[in-house]
Amino acid sequence: YHPEDLKVKDLFEACHEFFRSNLNEKNIRFEIPDNCNELIIYADKSMIETVLRNIIWNAVKFTDYGGKIFIDAVMDSENSLIKVS
Repeated sequence: YHPEDLKVKDLFEACHEFFRSNLNEKNIRFEIPDNCNELIIYADKSMIETVLRNIIWNAVKFTDYGGKIFIDAVMDSENSLIKVS
């Protein structure tokens, strides 16, 4: 376990790139809002990437052809909430 400061947008973009061929195959749009540009989380990079990939893979599997996946993050003073819809 090696936590560090991570840019949320970079994590989301890495997942987008990881699933690019799957998204293209099903013609799924992957949207990341601009509010994620400045968000920083303190987490273990490998662990959070694994969690994000699992959640996003489920979204890819269950999104209809031509659909959209929207990933967002909100933060308060102590917590981060990542939403995939």
